[in-house]
Amino acid sequence: MYFLKQPTLAGVPRAQMLHFYSSVIRPVVDYAVPVWHHLLTKTQTDSIESVQKRAISIVFFVLK
Repeated sequence: MYFLKQPTLAGVPRAQMLHFYSSVIRPVVDYAVPVWHHLLTKTQTDSIESVQKRAISIVFFVLK
């Protein structure tokens, strides 16, 4: 989250932040989902979703 928050606070445009998220952050989170998704507990699935929601909220809602 640090790597999303700092550039956002520095005034990097949202379009570039969204591109950064979709090309750097999201692939790391989604990398092995097809292999291990069926083994996740509800809590772990919710945790992954929480990280993704927080990242998107940083990109879209910190700058107003």
